[in-house]
Amino acid sequence: MYVASMNPTAGSFFVDPRLQRWFWILAIPFPEQSSLNTIFAAYLNKHFNKFKGTIQELVAPVIKSALQLHSEVEKNFRKTALNFHYEFNVRHLTNIFQGLLVAKQEAIKEPDQLIKLWLHESERIYGDRLVNNDDLIKYRALAADSCKKAFGKFNLNKYFAMPTPEPLIFAYFVGGLEEKLYDQFPNMDLVA
Repeated sequence: MYVASMNPTAGSFFVDPRLQRWFWILAIPFPEQSSLNTIFAAYLNKHFNKFKGTIQELVAPVIKSALQLHSEVEKNFRKTALNFHYEFNVRHLTNIFQGLLVAKQEAIKEPDQLIKLWLHESERIYGDRLVNNDDLIKYRALAADSCKKAFGKFNLNKYFAMPTPEPLIFAYFVGGLEEKLYDQFPNMDLVA
């Protein structure tokens, strides 16, 4: 028995038919936006149905914004020989939603806290992979634009204000090492 796989974006794109005849070929494309929306909505709606109504209302816009931001990141940060790790796929998108599923009612009490958590998780997944400050500034501009379009009524400009944006950090040890609540640090002095 032989098992093989190919990357559709790198390497040779020709497979000799004499070799190919021994394999059952299966190609799985990137899921469509509607499929991804359905999948992530099922998880987030189930998780956030115990939260306040104003927080539940933001689940659909957060999913839409996350999918849009992912699409923008894929377009703007292409894989090159120098930045060979600039490859963003469903796994990265899923990691953002896994971070959102850690949210608890004790920490996410207001709607803007859910948006901040989404921004934090997105920056941890996308921003932390970027190799230079110019790319990070470009990413933050994309995130700010996405946030402004979907969540314009919330004042989140201080997290995107250049040249020194306010850090947006969530962690399990905000209340101390014994408390395991994933919450936002109110200011950077408490991090140190």
